[in-house]
Amino acid sequence: MRKSKLERGINTAWIYEGYIKSEEDVEKILSVPYEPLEVDATPIQEAAELLGDKGVVATGFGDPICNCADLYTLRNFALVASRRGDTMRKLLKFFSERIEDFTRQLAEQCSEVLFRIVGPEYVTPPILSPDLFEDYVVRYDRRLVRIIKDSGNIACVHCHGKIGTVIDGMGRIGPHVLEPVEPPPGGDISLAQIKDKIGNGTCLMGHIQHNDLEFRTPDSIRTMVRSNIETGGMGGGYIAFPTARPYASVSERLLRNYEEVIATVNRYGKHGRR
Repeated sequence: MRKSKLERGINTAWIYEGYIKSEEDVEKILSVPYEPLEVDATPIQEAAELLGDKGVVATGFGDPICNCADLYTLRNFALVASRRGDTMRKLLKFFSERIEDFTRQLAEQCSEVLFRIVGPEYVTPPILSPDLFEDYVVRYDRRLVRIIKDSGNIACVHCHGKIGTVIDGMGRIGPHVLEPVEPPPGGDISLAQIKDKIGNGTCLMGHIQHNDLEFRTPDSIRTMVRSNIETGGMGGGYIAFPTARPYASVSERLLRNYEEVIATVNRYGKHGRR
């Protein structure tokens, strides 16, 4: 049984007891037989038809490492992943077949839908060493990306935090889109550096820190967003987007800054369009 805590007015949950507490629990998970689901993409198809050419429909799911992490508290996950690679690889294999089958079934029923893959941030500093990124993330997520691409959909990898040490691995995964590319100090690599590393093949989405939207003035937001467009949008391939949704209630300043982002993109967003 997993136990978590919610705080009033805060849009997150704190897990303080995970499903897995021992190696015996691991074996119980691994003993669950695989019974493939029949995936029905009708809600996504209906949303795409309703939206038409006014936007892009998105869906998302956790990758194998995300599903592994969800079985533990964050502390215990980090300890097992760093010290018991054999256990983690068994769990990754357990989830990878299921997630690939789900992704394939869903993707075959969709077209030009954005598939958001969540989980790689669990294998970035300070949670885990980037030395594990190839083994725990790249080998699994690049297969998911290939399934999505081959079906004519849009593959997006979501990874908060310090991605500078794993940016080459992100390139090997090869998504259409990488987000939210957090600026320092939340991140550890500039937009220009990411653009130089993988920007030729991957669209960068984000780089507008939520806390900046919460606390900075509209004038400074305008300057920041314009700078992002000039750096990330050179030659195309940048989407201005917040790095997170609101954690609590939407303040007047946050709403005003959201409006400023939209206004700035509308004014300068054609820069470098391909």
